[in-house]
Amino acid sequence: MIRSALLRGAAIIVIVIAGAYIVDGAIFEHRVAMGGSSAFGSVRVYLATPEKGNRLEIFTGQPHIVPCAHALFPRGGASPCWYLKRHTTQVE
Repeated sequence: MIRSALLRGAAIIVIVIAGAYIVDGAIFEHRVAMGGSSAFGSVRVYLATPEKGNRLEIFTGQPHIVPCAHALFPRGGASPCWYLKRHTTQVE
């Protein structure tokens, strides 16, 4: 009984994630079809290099402007803007 409940719960989770992916793609494609400017954005990202002792040297002088997609999942070859805004340092 517990096994069938776990399988049913896992199936529901997979269906919800698949549905979110499909709806997100449809909304993104609609934005692209309506002109595309609202589908993409850009985020300022700083580069960093690892150093000894698990430290990072962050180069704040030359930020890179990285294109991003206004979507929940990666779309159009670009990472989601919500993710890049929270991860503004990229390790080289």
